[in-house]
Amino acid sequence: DGELAEFLVQLVGVAKFEPFHDSPLARFLVRRALQNHTVIGHPLFWLLKSEIHTSVDRLGMILEAYLRGCDAQSIAFLAAENTMINDIASVAGIIKETAKDERLETLRYQLRKLNFAPRFELPLFCDRESSGLILSSCKYMKSKKMPLWLVFKNADAAGDDTYVMYKRGDDLRQDCLTLQMIRLMDKMWRADGLDLEMSPYRTLCVGATTGLIEVV
Repeated sequence: DGELAEFLVQLVGVAKFEPFHDSPLARFLVRRALQNHTVIGHPLFWLLKSEIHTSVDRLGMILEAYLRGCDAQSIAFLAAENTMINDIASVAGIIKETAKDERLETLRYQLRKLNFAPRFELPLFCDRESSGLILSSCKYMKSKKMPLWLVFKNADAAGDDTYVMYKRGDDLRQDCLTLQMIRLMDKMWRADGLDLEMSPYRTLCVGATTGLIEVV
């Protein structure tokens, strides 16, 4: 599953060019996603969401097939993540329409209004839980797209807090592809006994022009 997850981007791309919606590849992706929600299903869900505009009928049917096979717990998990992303997107939209000297205050006010579960996972980090935002550390970047700099408190008191940028208005698929290649090269080097101390950061497209970027 770990190896398969590395190539989901390419497999979803190929699925768009299959002769029929119901193809062996589409069935393979759905079956493996249902067998391992965390490693395959979760990234496949967000990958299909971010690519669905390129082939609504084809990718929409694959996404629907996966969701119909999920149990209630998995559906609730994905729904909570989707709601979180939509809420953050709304805040990002408000900030762009706010006067420059009021943006930071408005950002923190809007973030304070968001409702999070006592413990939750970010779409970018399924391996750790957060317990809310550290509002005093949240800000927006003063670039054209004004990405949000968000700091989430680690639910584990001994763990590091999570720093994430939410970017809106850019196609992050190129970033994801580049970092995928760096990860694959790093695995090949390490397998050959060569540690070049690469630190590829995590990226995740959550829409056609929106995504999350790990801050390292």
